[in-house]
Amino acid sequence: MTGHLFAEIFEFTVCNRTYDKSETLAKINQVPKAANFNFALKSANWNNFGQIEYSVTIYGALLDDFDAQFVYCPYRQVLKSGSISSCPAKRMFAKPCLDDLGLFC
Repeated sequence: MTGHLFAEIFEFTVCNRTYDKSETLAKINQVPKAANFNFALKSANWNNFGQIEYSVTIYGALLDDFDAQFVYCPYRQVLKSGSISSCPAKRMFAKPCLDDLGLFC
């Protein structure tokens, strides 16, 4: 399980909704093993707290490519937080989701 990679106080913010560690892990576990998606590093910088803030583009089997931001603590070797700042436009006949799997609607 990937739970050890996340800080106990981990939060993931998507479209004005914040998921805690357990909710985030539950969403990750809903991704089918056959789903093929990748990410490309866009930027990485040290912040004033000795943590690494980085941005990635996630692409592949998801509906559209999108950018995500994360904060990593190299001393504890855990992700402290994550976010996706861009939300899909509301569609007339479909629930706006970031992915075809309907995980982050």
